Amino acid sequence: MTDEQSAGGNGQESNDGTNPLSPTKVGGMLEQEPNQGGNTGEWRPGDKLNSEYIIEQKLGSGGFGITYLATNSQGAQVVIKTIKKELQLNPEFNFEKFKADLPNEALRLGKCQNAHIVKVYPDIFYDKEMPCIVMEYIRGKGLNKWVRERDDFLPEEEAIKYIKQIGDALICAHSQKPAILHRDVKPTNIIISEDGDKAVLIDFGIARELNPDVQFSTILATPHYAPVEQYYQKPPQGTYTDVYALAATLYFMLTKHAPEDAGNRGSQVLNQEPDTLTPPKQINPNISDTVNKAILLGMSISAKERPQTIQDFLNLLQSADTTDKSSTAKGNQLLIKTALMGAGFWLLAVALLKGSADPSFSGFILLAGVSCLVLAQIKNRLTLELKIYQCLSVVLSTLIAFSYIWLQKGSGITLTVIAELSFQEVGFFALLVAVLASVLIFVGQIISNQVDDW
Repeated sequence: MTDEQSAGGNGQESNDGTNPLSPTKVGGMLEQEPNQGGNTGEWRPGDKLNSEYIIEQKLGSGGFGITYLATNSQGAQVVIKTIKKELQLNPEFNFEKFKADLPNEALRLGKCQNAHIVKVYPDIFYDKEMPCIVMEYIRGKGLNKWVRERDDFLPEEEAIKYIKQIGDALICAHSQKPAILHRDVKPTNIIISEDGDKAVLIDFGIARELNPDVQFSTILATPHYAPVEQYYQKPPQGTYTDVYALAATLYFMLTKHAPEDAGNRGSQVLNQEPDTLTPPKQINPNISDTVNKAILLGMSISAKERPQTIQDFLNLLQSADTTDKSSTAKGNQLLIKTALMGAGFWLLAVALLKGSADPSFSGFILLAGVSCLVLAQIKNRLTLELKIYQCLSVVLSTLIAFSYIWLQKGSGITLTVIAELSFQEVGFFALLVAVLASVLIFVGQIISNQVDDW
């Protein structure tokens, strides 16, 4: 599996959701000789920094940052992040500001101790005036590649598992005093561990502390994943800003498509034109209605219409998970209760048909039949239509059992045949009727296209 780690920055996302400047674009080992002179270009394999770190290879670069894989003096692999050196020569780039921002990123990350946030080490140093921060090296793959390299869509359950983990990371950041907004949640800023068990949020490069009295001075937004308020200085940003990006990331995970850019959508809404965001369920029909609605709500153009916190958004996804489990439980409950009704109805019918031929046997069967019917009615809160299906299934399966017995005995439709059934035969046909009744109601539900209503 490819080892990837983001460099950060505000690169431009392409239409397929990947980032041509993406930090998760990994180059191979560099073949140049180690630098012998000044620090005028990128670091090369073998370069030694701060008398502590040996550069192994460049991992990737974003709009502002660049990352390298390095080994420390104890032999452990780490990631070193710094500012792209060519930006120093760009007169439009405020190098001094970003020179201060990088250590601040380390400080912000240091405050957020969470299993799903990349760890930053306290060793901040400078190399030829270039600030450097040291982070943990995560063996894994960028979420964008993790999704795109699949032959099929990512299962909804797996996607939600990762989103909940990243949501937990964002909740940790938002709970700081003051709250820290990430502002750049997207597939290329999420690493999936090698074993596929954990998602880790990286790159707090444009994260900022939330101060309601201070507007953000710079406009930084990743197309497709940033909400409309990040395209302007005036609209306030809040925890709902990261909600949009998290919902957009889930959109990509389940569809393999980057969603329509919020800037374009916002212009269309202002012009009273229809929103051009394609509902994810239209791309991937396997997405549940609940998750589809949650994504669309999280990606609302108006910040007021979105869930206001990450937890609010996760609750919508949790309700989807609960709904699915509840539907399955109700479906299983219907089959079990129908089976009990079938067995009870059969036993009751046999007891009445046996009559006085064997009073003790008939009494035992009658008691067993009534018990099954009582159990079937406990919390049997079905709609009238389902109860009708249930009764029809029970009666039909009982008639099938009687017909089979009469055909096997070859004596025609007589009550004497039923009266002569042994204890084992009565029990066998009770089980058969129970199974038949469950199968019939299941088939009936499929035919009536009401399985989803269970």
